[in-house]
This record gives sequence, C-alpha cells and structure tokens, in this order.
Amino acid sequence: MKQHVDSELKMSISQSISALKQELANQVTMKAVQPGVKEVFSNVEFLKTVVQKVVSAWAEKDTLDMKVVMAEKDRKELETFFKNQLADELNKGLELSFSDGVKSGFKVGPAAGGYLISFTDQDFISFFKTYLRPRTSELLFEQDK
Repeated sequence: MKQHVDSELKMSISQSISALKQELANQVTMKAVQPGVKEVFSNVEFLKTVVQKVVSAWAEKDTLDMKVVMAEKDRKELETFFKNQLADELNKGLELSFSDGVKSGFKVGPAAGGYLISFTDQDFISFFKTYLRPRTSELLFEQDK
C-alpha cells in the first residue's frame, strides 16, 4: 500500500510540475506575442493593405465570387475605402460585410459559403504560440547538463 501511495504521489507531483511549467510558458509567450499582434491588427491601414492583397491574390487564382467579413467596429473606417479602392472587384462578385462576430482582422471565403479563412489577432496569437511555446519552455526550464 505504501508503494502504491508513493507511486501515486510521485505521479501527481510530476503532473503538477508539468502543468505549472506549461502554464508559465503560456504566460511568458502571451506576454511576448499578444501586445504586438493586437497592435498590428488594430491598425486600420495594415488591414486595408492586407485585405487588398488577399483580394488581388484571390482574383488571380479564382473568380471574384468571394466574401470578406470584417469587424463591425471598423465599418466606418473601412467601408468607404474599400468601396472606392475595390469598386471593380465589387462589381465582379466581391462581397464585403461587417460582423460583431469578428473582433479584429477579417475572414475571407467563397461568397456562396462553405468555409471562411480567418485572419484575426487571435488566430495569429494561437499560431505563434504553437511555435514559441516549446522554445520558451526550453529556455525557462532547461535541465542542467
């Protein structure tokens, strides 16, 4: 019984330490990534440029049967700009819409539906976290050799 309890304690301690290390690595990664990504995605000029490039690239590869969904909070700043800059594309099937469901960035996909590709701050934070977390853990918890 003592061996069983000791084994359970060792396993519980090991799992707790592992969970704590993972949480610390997540927190460090978030502090490093989140401010920069949020700043970039709150920059309306950046969004204008990226959306234009995505629309242009989509138009080269496919028809302009495309829908772009942007944050409702950015409607005032973006709607007129895109109606002026993408007038030809809008006449060829490009659909612009705004949604409260998109907090920052934009989503793009076929106008008929089926899927949307998301380019939001949270998407990029998640993307960078997956690459930075292992390296951060290594830097924080490197074993003495």
